[in-house]
Amino acid sequence: MDPQNPGYPPVPQNSNQPSRLGLLAGLAVIIIVILAVVFFLKPPQPTPATAKFSVSTITPSQTSVTTQTTAIAIKFNRSLATGSASVASNPEVVSATSISGDTLTLTLKPRTLISLKAYVISVKSISSTTGDQLTNQQISFTPSFAPPTTTGQDALTNVGLSNDQVINVMTYISQFDPWAKAVDINDGSLRHFRLNPSDAWSPWAVSFTADIDGTNYTVVGNYYDTEHIQIKISSPSGQQLFTAGTPGSI
Repeated sequence: MDPQNPGYPPVPQNSNQPSRLGLLAGLAVIIIVILAVVFFLKPPQPTPATAKFSVSTITPSQTSVTTQTTAIAIKFNRSLATGSASVASNPEVVSATSISGDTLTLTLKPRTLISLKAYVISVKSISSTTGDQLTNQQISFTPSFAPPTTTGQDALTNVGLSNDQVINVMTYISQFDPWAKAVDINDGSLRHFRLNPSDAWSPWAVSFTADIDGTNYTVVGNYYDTEHIQIKISSPSGQQLFTAGTPGSI
């Protein structure tokens, strides 16, 4: 007890100042009010724009088309309306078009693409299922040559042809049929002989049958040196169809 004021508790000093708790509570209220004002006065954020109707991917890519390519698939970023595609090409190479979901497939004419020749396909118009339309979309490409798979060419080396001659023979066969997918040399049919046995200056010759995509052809090559060879390809009936190369010289 206070000896100066017996019977009463001591009077606290600075009783007219706010407590620390009151200050914190007031500060919190001010912060909440400021945040609320900022939130309600903040301008609304714009809704992200919807992507425009466009081409997404092309398969194969324009730099990957070969002479063996049979179709090109163009994928869009939206589903396509069935039958909405109008397509043209120069030179004319598209034989059919089809739509499935978001993909337009262009079927190419078989055995048509030529290496190093420029082609342009134009999608003159196409529509999405939501009614959007694209016009004048162009795809340009220059096919690269895709050689066939080959078997049996080792027999040509074994019979005496040089590597250069074997490469030339296979190149000439590819020129005869630029779109061949498979060439199989029948080593059992292989013959190596002098073209005219009674003439010591006659060139050497090699003959064999080659299965080109399921059809057998007769191939005869003649040469004087190991760098050159001239080949003649005949049909199964014996009709000569193709000649390439030179026999070289003595």
